[in-house]
Amino acid sequence: MTSRRSAVAVPNVKKTVADYLQEFLQQLGNQFCADCLDKNPQWIAFPHGVIICDNCAGAHRSLGSHVSQVKSVVYDKWSMKMFHELEKCGGNTVINSTLQKYCQFYQQPNPSTSADERERFIKNKYELKMYIAPQATNDKEEAAKRLAHYFVIVCKNQMLLPEVPPKNGQPQKKPLRFVMPESIFDTEFDACITDRYPKNDYPATPLPARVFDFIFPENIRIADKLHQPEKRAFVLTDAEGAKLYGVAVVFWERLSPMDILNMSETLNQFRKQCDRGEITTMPGAVYAPKAICLLSNWPFFDQFSTFLQTVYRITKTPSVPIPVERYVMNFMHEVPVPPLGKTSVQFVVGDV
Repeated sequence: MTSRRSAVAVPNVKKTVADYLQEFLQQLGNQFCADCLDKNPQWIAFPHGVIICDNCAGAHRSLGSHVSQVKSVVYDKWSMKMFHELEKCGGNTVINSTLQKYCQFYQQPNPSTSADERERFIKNKYELKMYIAPQATNDKEEAAKRLAHYFVIVCKNQMLLPEVPPKNGQPQKKPLRFVMPESIFDTEFDACITDRYPKNDYPATPLPARVFDFIFPENIRIADKLHQPEKRAFVLTDAEGAKLYGVAVVFWERLSPMDILNMSETLNQFRKQCDRGEITTMPGAVYAPKAICLLSNWPFFDQFSTFLQTVYRITKTPSVPIPVERYVMNFMHEVPVPPLGKTSVQFVVGDV
């Protein structure tokens, strides 16, 4: 006995151009506008082969047909030849990897960008080809985009002592008048920058050489008790009239026994040269002021002061999830300058 298998007829379904188009638009990079990242774009710009939204399609038309010819996926007729031309372009991801290779994130429009800004970006991208190679930067423009230029730490430096009076018989140009320090609390210290970020100056806005003179206008003095932190602000003006705004938080730190010993030895050496007796008593607790400071083109005094106080609090926290340097870098490089108008930028520094 022989058995026969029944053959099942499979209908020969032929895909249309519209089917191929919809499959192409469902690819991950093609689900968003190539220019503003709006969802579900339904327009194609030739000869670039990018899938774009309604608003960007209008901007492409404004460039003229010699730059872009816009076709609708829904309303225009498509042939297989046109689809193959689109397919050869590779889709939004492939095309943007060339046309937007050196485009900065803040240069790309979003779905709510104004028509003028959108047209400017599309012209730069497709007609002028501005983003296919590294862009020549304007130092002044780049400086205006930074929320802050420098973060500096200022501490006491060397002990300031008067010149040693000349010995008997040596010529004296003018009589010296000074009060002999009887303890390290009677001395003064100059200031210096002990650390800074970034390490190198920006060409358009170099770090002022003696910026610490504006944080500590007078010489630094140490104390035997802890003082409360305080806020300080200042404005620097260069020869061209450009302003640099500084905000600092000054706090007091306890010095180590070794620091106290070194200061006492320096003072005793001076007293010995002046034929004075050595100081043998050592103070118990000694505190010295220290400052952290931000320098910026923008006069955000209250906001910068709040950030610096938060950074100071983080340094006093026993366990911090990430290094404090990372908070500073994030604030200076990743927090944008608020645009003009009523737009605000919310910035949160950890729950510490």
